[in-house]
Amino acid sequence: MVAVGPIYPVTNNRDEFGGNRKQMLAMEGQLINDLDAAGYNVVNKINGTGALDDSLWQQVRAEFALHFPKLANPIH
Repeated sequence: MVAVGPIYPVTNNRDEFGGNRKQMLAMEGQLINDLDAAGYNVVNKINGTGALDDSLWQQVRAEFALHFPKLANPIH
C-alpha cells in the first residue's frame, strides 16, 4: 500500500472540505485508470467524479510513479 500526502491543508470549512473531497475522488479514479492502463493489476475499480485539476494530478501522479515506475511513461 502506498499513500501520498497530505495533499490539502486541514480545513474546518465544510465547503472547502467538500471540494477537496471531490477532487480526491477524481484523482483516486484517475490513479486507478492510469495504473490499469500501465499494466498494473488493480484490485478495486471506482468511477471518479468531478473535474480533475490536471496540474495537481500531475504532481500526485509523479509521487506515485516513484513506487510504480510504469506510471512515469505517458498513458495514451
